[in-house]
Amino acid sequence: MPDKNLLKVLLVEDNDADAHFIGKALSHKKFEVVRLADGQAALDYLLNSEEEIGVVLIDYKLPFVDGLEVIKESRKKGKNYPFIFLTVDSNIDTAVEAMKAGALDFLPKIKGYTGLSDMIEKVHRIHRAIIDKSILEKQLQSRQKMDTLVTLTRCIVHDFNNILTVMEGNISLLLLNDSNFTEQQLDFLKNIDRACGHAVDLAKQLRKINRDLPSEKINIDFYEIAHEVFSLLENTTDKIIEKKLEIESGEFIINANPSEINQILLNLGINAIKAIEERGTRPGDYIKVSAENYIQKNSDRMGLQNGEYVHILFEDNGKGMTEEVKRKAFDPYFTTRTQGEKEGQGLGLTIVNKIVREHKGYIYIESEAGKKTTFHIFFPKRNPKKKQKLKKT
Repeated sequence: MPDKNLLKVLLVEDNDADAHFIGKALSHKKFEVVRLADGQAALDYLLNSEEEIGVVLIDYKLPFVDGLEVIKESRKKGKNYPFIFLTVDSNIDTAVEAMKAGALDFLPKIKGYTGLSDMIEKVHRIHRAIIDKSILEKQLQSRQKMDTLVTLTRCIVHDFNNILTVMEGNISLLLLNDSNFTEQQLDFLKNIDRACGHAVDLAKQLRKINRDLPSEKINIDFYEIAHEVFSLLENTTDKIIEKKLEIESGEFIINANPSEINQILLNLGINAIKAIEERGTRPGDYIKVSAENYIQKNSDRMGLQNGEYVHILFEDNGKGMTEEVKRKAFDPYFTTRTQGEKEGQGLGLTIVNKIVREHKGYIYIESEAGKKTTFHIFFPKRNPKKKQKLKKT
């Protein structure tokens, strides 16, 4: 099993004598050296490896694919490894070409390998600094996008509330004279009234984006929210797309804000149905919600505190996501829609992610292009006997 304390060095060298001397120069305990003897094997390894590689030492002349092509192809595929280019002599043109291709340093073999250890450590530090700078730049860009979002909400939330006040007032007046309506018409009015209630809650959430206010959370039956959202989607979207609710009433109690959970499921549901429609609706299409108990015992990549959680799975069999789309899905303003389309501006999943994190939960996406997509969401679990009602303000 690899020692995580060692710096992994991939040596791509077909000459056994050179490989021996390099191995000897790196024989102390700082490095774990893995050797490959041809360029094609190295390229396959670099493109498919999920292990962290500290530095790649690569010879220029290799069987099948030369060292320069390995560097160029790996960078073209988004694999920016720290390369040290090995050359037979001190030809400056070759070294410059290697640096242009993406190598961070070069070493003529005729100079020997006495300083190789220090060079590897230096290149590794430079590479880490480049990565850290890139991460900071992305965080800054994300912060700037969120600042733009804050400015936008300040402009619209006041007018949005005024419109909702008029709508709610008129619906309330209509409901006072309920004898004038059929039972079906009353159901429609009550659905509109409930939707206005959710819209009011949404306006509150938009204000919270400006002020980072915590939402009020209570113990709720997840089934009740999911049933309400799926009933709405069943009545307002293509009936060919089956809406599967694979949980039972009272089975999963979570500590959450009901309107925000409604918003999460509605966002995911609408996105899923659009993904199916964009691929082309056909019999057998579906969106599905299921859940299971999950116990967090030790820290992992999700960063959840130890305890019991409800693991919610929101699945659709639409067009799936590429790795790039998955990576950017929660970024503000990222959207797969073409410019000019009116179906949203890419804020839905950003808000979903924000809500989940505010509930001390976690969300991630499992998907492949052309296959189904599953959103995995974790919320703290509560005792089934302790359901509560949200206080009205």
